[in-house]
Amino acid sequence: MADGLTTFRLCVKEVARELGLYATFMPKPSERLAGSGLHLHMSLFDGDRNAFYSESPSEPLSELGQSFSPACSRIRRSSRR
Repeated sequence: MADGLTTFRLCVKEVARELGLYATFMPKPSERLAGSGLHLHMSLFDGDRNAFYSESPSEPLSELGQSFSPACSRIRRSSRR
């Protein structure tokens, strides 16, 4: 499902760009425009084990989970150039 949704978003953005438009999935990109929203839930498993899970009550995410979100942000920023 997530792969299809990501592909759909990419296709919409590319077609809009070819038409000289800009497609966004932000909830409310402008005060004067209607918005739509999109968010993704991500998980990563190593076999049957949730790779983002931390046993420690003081750390809600594993070390991998803590580095995952910043890595996604870096990839997103680099793909916008």
